[in-house]
Amino acid sequence: MQTKRAIEELLQRIDFKFFDHSFRFKVMSKGDGFLIQVETIMKDVLTGEASLQKGGKHYVSKHAIDSEVIFKGFKACKDFATHELHKAFRVDGVQVFDPHVDFESLLEALRYMKRDSRQGSWTPQKPMINV
Repeated sequence: MQTKRAIEELLQRIDFKFFDHSFRFKVMSKGDGFLIQVETIMKDVLTGEASLQKGGKHYVSKHAIDSEVIFKGFKACKDFATHELHKAFRVDGVQVFDPHVDFESLLEALRYMKRDSRQGSWTPQKPMINV
């Protein structure tokens, strides 16, 4: 059975550097398990200001084996990197895959959005999605 300390010790064995930024793991108790989160000090893509940036929280059961903890640590790192990629990727200066867009606003925009750029594609005159 995992303890918070045991998970912290396992995660300390991971060395994750991403574009010269070193990361650490934070472990928090959550119900019958734990949440792990990666964090680092780095510049925000939008503001350019350096601050503590945190990844999403990932659940680890108290019954997890050591390999599960390590693989969950990898997933936390991968998700952080993907999130930053989404924020940094731009077309004509526009953040195309903004992970911070309000999902309700995104749904509203998608109801009227052109679906693809192939010949013969069309833009709907009425909502595409029935609510």
